Amino acid sequence: EFSVLLESELVPGSSANKHKCENLECSKIGSHICVYPKFRQMPGLVKTKGILNLKKSFRKRKSRFSIFNKSFYRQFGCIFYFKSHNGHIEVRSTSKKVRHTLRCKLSLYQAGFETGTVCTLGGNKYKTSSAIPTDRFTGDFIKYKIVIYAVP
Repeated sequence: EFSVLLESELVPGSSANKHKCENLECSKIGSHICVYPKFRQMPGLVKTKGILNLKKSFRKRKSRFSIFNKSFYRQFGCIFYFKSHNGHIEVRSTSKKVRHTLRCKLSLYQAGFETGTVCTLGGNKYKTSSAIPTDRFTGDFIKYKIVIYAVP
């Protein structure tokens, strides 16, 4: 099972505020939304899940691409980015280590609602890009799932 510790769940001044992240590759200390959430390897696929903070893509009131997942970086050289737009997010992924094309499913979900897209991770220098609607979600935090299929 995966877990994410949000700042709102911490008691101010407690030792939990100074914990080291348990996720592999992450060096952050304290509460944060980790870009290295744990992943599960299953026959023919790997999967992970985490949380997107829509506000994270805004810097100086301008929307920019922001990394939200690097769980598969060591295995595939894969990084997922998002950029917030009015009513949707644009998701891009890059992959440096994949020699053949892998299929990927990215889902966003909140209580009672889920939306997503299928994309590919390939061994070329070009990024893949998809738009996913966010207008039916409430708040700035949206949960996500990533599944990469046909993993050897």
